[in-house]
Amino acid sequence: MLSLEPTDDRAHPAFRDVAACHKWLGQLQLTNLNLAQSSLRSELDELNRLTLSGKARLNILEALRETVAQVQNDFAKKLVGKALPLADEELDLLLSLADLWQAMLHGYLRCIESSGMGALLYQRCLFYARCRLTAFTAAGYAPDPRSWQQLHALYAAIEASPLRREVVRDPYFHDNLPVTCQTLYLATLLMHHARLLGLPRSQLHLAEHWLLHWPDTLALVASSNLSKGDAPPLVVDLHGQQGLRSLAYAQRSDSLRFLPLVPLSKQIRVKTILLKQGQTPRQLELGDSLSTQDCIALLDKLHAGWCDARDDSLADVPRQTESVHLCAGLEKSYGQIAQKPFKPVKDVSKAVRDAQQQIATFG
Repeated sequence: MLSLEPTDDRAHPAFRDVAACHKWLGQLQLTNLNLAQSSLRSELDELNRLTLSGKARLNILEALRETVAQVQNDFAKKLVGKALPLADEELDLLLSLADLWQAMLHGYLRCIESSGMGALLYQRCLFYARCRLTAFTAAGYAPDPRSWQQLHALYAAIEASPLRREVVRDPYFHDNLPVTCQTLYLATLLMHHARLLGLPRSQLHLAEHWLLHWPDTLALVASSNLSKGDAPPLVVDLHGQQGLRSLAYAQRSDSLRFLPLVPLSKQIRVKTILLKQGQTPRQLELGDSLSTQDCIALLDKLHAGWCDARDDSLADVPRQTESVHLCAGLEKSYGQIAQKPFKPVKDVSKAVRDAQQQIATFG
């Protein structure tokens, strides 16, 4: 399980109970998003350092959720449509967005630390770990290794427990849809793996909504068989720093898990065939926000992203890290390019000073 820093008696949040929290929220200026986001982050950091009973902390965090969701959703709109790579100011916004999600995650981890096991607590933790991942992917950036490690560690903590199959409702996740921790975890993995960055937000939401309504097609197992013609399973390392990957680069490990995709592939193909035969999206429980043709196009895209065999992206392919040698100075640079004996610079500051002196002398 994820480790947390010790609590500190010197922590002084603006509230220590739900009543004080509601009073503080009533005074929070939401018209200034930057200030509101910074204030929420500061108070959550202080609250997370404070020694508090699990029940009291949970009640406070639940009271904060609506305001945090509102501020974060509005804050994320500042990054919509931004060209990559993000400018420094925009990157700071992204990191602030991820850090507030992280602060909420830490709060619920504190609840687990003091209150023990509970499906609701793990659902909340998985939800905020998912929010942090989504913040990066929505901006066009690969999530950092820490984000993946957190998500995997949370699932691993309840993998052998009945808690992973216990249904939890969340008013801030798909309109209180009853979802298990396992389904939430696997849906998060699949939504990232499908590479759906170019889709409108409404279609991203709909795709995840469909996935959450098909929990019987999702399972994570310790071993899997591959038959010719079937959708190949994907793998995830519960101790790893990445999401789902193809079998090609899977390394045998006790922490390796397989996600069979045959049930999901059949579900998508059956829906597609029935749509082509004339049934409506509403009849197939696909909602009515898209036309039949748009539903077929989205289902085809999802099947290609999840179930079709494909090559991993460069980011997913394991590569050995090579050493980089620093070479300063014209002569040494030429020697390196000409593949002559190379002597690495030991004192970089001296090399820089020498170069500056040469520029000052010769221009």
